Amino acid sequence: MRHSIIAFLIFAGFASTISAQDLCSPLLQHGITDVTQRYSANHAVVSNYQRHCGSIDQSSSDSLVLQTEAELFGFGGGNNNTDVQRARRRIENWCNINREFAEANSSLAEVTRTINQSALQAFNQCQAFQRRDIFVSVQRSDDTARTVTITIDSRSSADYRFTGLITEGYTCDYFTDDSETGLTPEIKIVSTDRPNLPISNGNIHISCLRDEPTITEVSGVGEIQYAYGSIQVLTNDRALQLSMPEIVKTYYVTPPGTILPMVGPNCPNGWDAYEEAQGRFLIGTGITEGVEFKLGDKQGSVGHNHSGTTSSTGKVRGEDDKDHSAAPANHSHSFTTSTSQNLPPYLVVNYCVRTK
Repeated sequence: MRHSIIAFLIFAGFASTISAQDLCSPLLQHGITDVTQRYSANHAVVSNYQRHCGSIDQSSSDSLVLQTEAELFGFGGGNNNTDVQRARRRIENWCNINREFAEANSSLAEVTRTINQSALQAFNQCQAFQRRDIFVSVQRSDDTARTVTITIDSRSSADYRFTGLITEGYTCDYFTDDSETGLTPEIKIVSTDRPNLPISNGNIHISCLRDEPTITEVSGVGEIQYAYGSIQVLTNDRALQLSMPEIVKTYYVTPPGTILPMVGPNCPNGWDAYEEAQGRFLIGTGITEGVEFKLGDKQGSVGHNHSGTTSSTGKVRGEDDKDHSAAPANHSHSFTTSTSQNLPPYLVVNYCVRTK
């Protein structure tokens, strides 16, 4: 089964005491998470081993050590000397644990390179934004990135301006809290739009909706496929590229002709009431105790009654009879017979059949 892949980008709160390394490091973990979702955890281990193990030693810079820690484990641990030494030991221990497996499965790393590249690119762009005191908060609604919301903020005195979006596979709207621009909320952005809005105090808000997926159902397997998408946030200084790779999710399909009992009076979309089964038990095909049950046969019936009358006529005695007593009168008896089936306790349901 194929799994979804996506660059999951989310920034927590922005505090002035938090370094750019800490704010951007989750992007690296999301990249390797994509590898795990698309392929396997084994691919992710081998990819990380080849990227980092052997390249970190006592001569490595503190910034490289912290970046490697962030890429391996998702978050950096700070930037003082104690944090750096702890990060070195953490990386060394991880490499020792995974050395034998990674060296025996080195070919797995090659297939993961392109998936992880978009996360590394976003990480570097994020750091560049942070160094300029521009902060971009990105949040997703779910694992398919159906809705992506973006807020752009700056606390710098420089004249940074939002100049638009370039999108693929997304439709975006934006609004600004800055009343001085004279713009009304929720102005539609298309790739040719080029606004020129000052960035300050989290005033730029963007909401992007991913294009509808393609849904197919073949031979009992359904597939939901979102095409590749991207959102590029543009400023007058630089851009941040958010890549949303193709997402494919599979699921099992209930094939046409399936019959299911429903407790409600109505059948769901794509299903019709199965009239042939109403008022009947369902039984499988086959031969049981010499009785053959063929597909589509309808046998048996519910309980029923019979009623009728019996009559008795007495013999009229003639003159030659020794007994000249009166003959008995004619008479009749009414009766009713019933045939009932011995039914177990039952619950009446609505049978539905899938038609498409």
